[in-house]
Amino acid sequence: MTAERIGSYPIEREIGRGGMGVVYLGRDTRLDRPVAIKVLPEAFASDPERLARFEREARLVASLNHPNIAGIYGLEEDGGHRFLALEYVEGETVAERITRGPLPLDETLDLCRQVAAALEAAHEGGVVHRDLKPANIKITPAGDVKVLDFGLAKSGSGAASNSSIDISHSPTMSLAVTGAGVILGTAAYMSPEQARGKAVDKRADIWSFGCLLYECLTGRQAFAGETVSDMIARILQGEPEWNALPAQTPERIRGMLRRCLEKDSRRRRRDIGDARMEIEDVQAVRVSSSSVAASGAAKTGSRRMFEWVRLAVVALLAAALTWFVPRALRESVKLEPTRFEIPQPDGFHLNTDGGSVKLSPDGRSLAFVARDSTGSRQIWLRPLESTLARPLPGTDGVWFAFFWSPDSRHLAFVGNDKKLKKIAVGGGDAEVVCAVKAWRGGTWSRDGVMLIAPTSNGPIYRVPATGGEPQPVTTLDSTRAETAHRFPQFLPDGRHFLFSALPARDGKFDIYVGSLDSPERKLLLSAGTGVTWAPPGHLLYARDGKLIAQGFDAKALELRGDPVSLGDAVTGTNGTGGPIASASRSGAVAHATDQPTNQRLAWVDLSGREISSIPVEPGPYSLGSLSPDDRRVALVRTESAGASGLWIADLERGVVTRFTDEP
Repeated sequence: MTAERIGSYPIEREIGRGGMGVVYLGRDTRLDRPVAIKVLPEAFASDPERLARFEREARLVASLNHPNIAGIYGLEEDGGHRFLALEYVEGETVAERITRGPLPLDETLDLCRQVAAALEAAHEGGVVHRDLKPANIKITPAGDVKVLDFGLAKSGSGAASNSSIDISHSPTMSLAVTGAGVILGTAAYMSPEQARGKAVDKRADIWSFGCLLYECLTGRQAFAGETVSDMIARILQGEPEWNALPAQTPERIRGMLRRCLEKDSRRRRRDIGDARMEIEDVQAVRVSSSSVAASGAAKTGSRRMFEWVRLAVVALLAAALTWFVPRALRESVKLEPTRFEIPQPDGFHLNTDGGSVKLSPDGRSLAFVARDSTGSRQIWLRPLESTLARPLPGTDGVWFAFFWSPDSRHLAFVGNDKKLKKIAVGGGDAEVVCAVKAWRGGTWSRDGVMLIAPTSNGPIYRVPATGGEPQPVTTLDSTRAETAHRFPQFLPDGRHFLFSALPARDGKFDIYVGSLDSPERKLLLSAGTGVTWAPPGHLLYARDGKLIAQGFDAKALELRGDPVSLGDAVTGTNGTGGPIASASRSGAVAHATDQPTNQRLAWVDLSGREISSIPVEPGPYSLGSLSPDDRRVALVRTESAGASGLWIADLERGVVTRFTDEP
C-alpha cells in the first residue's frame, strides 16, 4: 500500500480523517468510477476490538440498500491493512451548508425528510447509526441527501443492544487528543442516554435527528457549549432556545421537534418513520397552500403589468409519438406523456426564452434563470425529485443560453463581465474559460470541447473546456448573405453539431449540421426557432406557437417521418435563432410557457397609489408607450399561442383597436 495506490485503486488525494480511519479519493479502474477508500489507522490496526468494529461497519453498511445511504463496494486488504471501498459522494455536507446560515423552511423539510427515510431503512434493518450529525450528511449536486459514516453504527438487536456503552469507546471521541474540535462535533448530537454511557437504541438516532432539524432551521446547535462538559451538561439538563426557531415554522414541526428532543427516551418519539410522515404531511399542506395562493394571485394579476411565467416539464415516456416504444409493442401498449409545471420562486420572475431553461443531461435536475425585483439574474437549480429550487451562488448577472457539462456536474455561463465560466453545481468558485464579446449559446462535448457563439455576428468557435483561445469552426456563407451562426448543440458522437444561421428568411432560420472534422455542412430544415436534439431520435423546434418534434437519425444525419405537435410553447426567441426547449437523455423535455393574464389600465401617482381607473376592457396586455398628449397608449397584446401584436387604446373613449396585422 502506497500513497499513490491502495489495493487495486489509484489514489488521487486524501479527502478526510475521522475516528475510524483516513479517507482517500480513489478510482475504480474496472468500472471507471470514483470511490472513497477508508483505511484503518496504524494505531488501531493491532487492536482486535477496533478491528472488529471496522469489519462490523463493513457488514452493517453493506446490509443497507437505500438511495439516501452511501453504499459500500467492498472490504479488502492490502499489505496487512484493511480498507473499505465506499461510494464516493460529491457535494457539500450539511455542516458546510449551515455555515452560510439557516436553511429555508422548505429546504429544511426536504432535507430532513430524506434523512428520516435513510434512518427508517436502517432501523428496519436493525442498524442504529449512533453518530448522526450535519458533517455526516452530504447534499449531492442533484439535491439528493446521502447519510454517510456508519462507523459508530451497531446492530439494534441481540445482547449488544442491552449492554452498557462507554462513550470513551467512541472512535470519534478517541481521536480528540489529536483532532481539535472533533469531540465537539460529536458531543453536540449525543442523546442523554448516550452521554451517560447507557445502552442506546434507535431513539438515540431520533434525538440526533432532532438536533439536525433544529440546527437547519436556526443555523445554531441545539446544545452548544465551549467545552464537551458544557455540551453534555446542556444535553442532560438544558433546553434548546425554542424562540430561535423561525416564526414561520409550522406548529406540527415544532411539536415533532420537541418530541424528538425529549430527554426521557421513554417519552421520545419512538419511530423515525412517523417523523418522516409528519414532514411529508406538512410539505403536502404547504404545496396545496402555494397552489391556492398562486390561484389567488392569478385572479388579482390583472392589476400588475407583467406576465407570470412557468416551466413546463414533459416526461415523454412514450407519448402519442411512441418515441421510445419498440414497434412490436405499439399496438398493445399505449403510454401517455406525463406533464407538470414548476412555478417560479417567490419574489422572482423566470426568463421566458428557451435558452434560460435547461434540463441536465441525466434528466435529474432543471436549471433556469430567474431575476429579482431589481432585475438581477441568477441560475436556479431544481432537482426533479425535490419540491425546492435553490439559487446557484456565483452565477449573478448570468446571460441567457447557459449550458450543462455532459456529466451533469457543471454549468457554463456568461455574466456581465463578458467571460465564459464554468461552475460546479455542487458549489465552489467559477472558473474562467475565455472572454466573449457577446453571447449566443454554447455546448460541451464528452471530449472536453466547447462550441460557442461568442459574438452577435460571426461563426461558431471551439475552445477547450479547460480554457484557451477560441478558434472558428464554421465559415459564414456570403452567397447566402449570412451574418451569424448561433446556438450550437453537439450530437451524440461529439463531432457533429447543430446550429442556426442568420438572418431569418420569411421568418425561418436555416438549421445546419456542422462537423469538427470538416468545413462542410448540411442543411437540415428551416424553422421558426433554433432546434434541440432530443434523444434518442428527434429534433424539437417551434412552429405557429406549437412545440414540434421531428424525427432525426443522428448517425445518418437525416430527417425521419413527419413532424408532430407536442402542444403550446413559448416562441419568444424567434428573433435570436435560439432553441425553445431542452431535453435530457432520460427522455424528459422542459420548456417555458407564457400564461397571459388579463391586465387593466389605471392612472397612478409616483408613489404607486391609484388615482383613477381607465374604462378599457382588460386583456392580456403589456404596457407599451403613452402618447405625448396622454390620450392614447400603445399596448402589446400576447395571445395564448405566444404570438403578439400592437394595439392602440383610446383612453377617453375606452376603445382598443388593433394597430398591426402581423405578429
